[in-house]
Amino acid sequence: MKKYLLGAAVLAAGINVHAEVDRNVYFTILGGVQDFHSSSEDNAPIMSNILDESDVIGAELGFMVTRNSAFQLSYNKLNPNDAIGFGDEDMILTSLDYMHYFANDSKGGPYLRLGIGRYTFDDETAGGGWNESDIGRLGLGFEDELNSFFSWRGEFGVIRDDTTKRYDTQLVLGITMNFGGSDPAPVPVKAVETKAVTKNTRLDSDNDGVFDDVDQCPGTTAGIVVDPRGCELDSDGDGVPNSKDACAATPAGAKVDGKGCRLMLDETVRITLNVKFANNSSDIQSSFNKEFAEVAEFMKQYPDTNLVVEGHSDSIGKDTYNQWLSEKRAQAVADYLVSNYGLARSRVSSKGYGESKPIADNSTAEGRAKNRRVEAVIETTVKRAQ
Repeated sequence: MKKYLLGAAVLAAGINVHAEVDRNVYFTILGGVQDFHSSSEDNAPIMSNILDESDVIGAELGFMVTRNSAFQLSYNKLNPNDAIGFGDEDMILTSLDYMHYFANDSKGGPYLRLGIGRYTFDDETAGGGWNESDIGRLGLGFEDELNSFFSWRGEFGVIRDDTTKRYDTQLVLGITMNFGGSDPAPVPVKAVETKAVTKNTRLDSDNDGVFDDVDQCPGTTAGIVVDPRGCELDSDGDGVPNSKDACAATPAGAKVDGKGCRLMLDETVRITLNVKFANNSSDIQSSFNKEFAEVAEFMKQYPDTNLVVEGHSDSIGKDTYNQWLSEKRAQAVADYLVSNYGLARSRVSSKGYGESKPIADNSTAEGRAKNRRVEAVIETTVKRAQ
């Protein structure tokens, strides 16, 4: 017994433990199994190998010495089977243990157990002829925190029975309750440097947020949003402040009136249609389709306009025939515009003038070709923004 106590004390003294205490006291309830191995020493007692295996239940009470080390009282209740048929044997294992936790957190990580204690037997037969026997124990385990109060641990240990010269092994799991512990170190509070506040003596007479000495537009009406100069905003840059601008988002550079709206001018727009015909014919030639399309687009763009198609002829032939031919030519053009370009019939009319309005000399072939024509001029007045 004395040599186990001396060995445990020397090993404990040699382990460098210097961390702060994390918990003061802990209590563990555990269970597991223990095997009683045969002694291989020649001088072992005859009855040293009668025990087989046993369930283990126990409790341990530990007292922290430092953050990494503790002394612990252990109590194990065993009920091993004997190997020669005497039945179950009750025995108690008690020990005083030194515990070393290798991690900085004493409730988490691997640990080492070094202990001395005693087997106590209800029947001296189970002890190989003794009621009690000194033991030394060594264990390696792992503990992990479940929460701030509970942790779990598992351990594999070897127990040396000094009387029977036997080495027993033990495997246990337990739940530990942790009590006490130091409060966390306070977080240092950095001193806040305070600066003297100088009272502002500058005035803002119109309360627009811009001091009088830099306000380029004093006397701003209450509630008006101003720019850094103290002047009312003009979002579209047309020279009329927002509060008076009836036409927001005017294009840049546009001329506006006093309400911020664009100035409008009256402008006359016109388009001319001039279609030529072969001699003694009212057939429309496809070469004039571009002119028809332009006239139709113009009338769609200006829906208030109407079109009067005027037909003309040269002076060859009788007047009555030329009058009829000019009307037929004008009607052909009007029908073509309505049928092919979707213009309303009510907006397109025709009229024939015969040979009464020549634009060239009918005595020449070239002049007569110019006079065989259909023409129209569309004019309307529109307002253009400046």
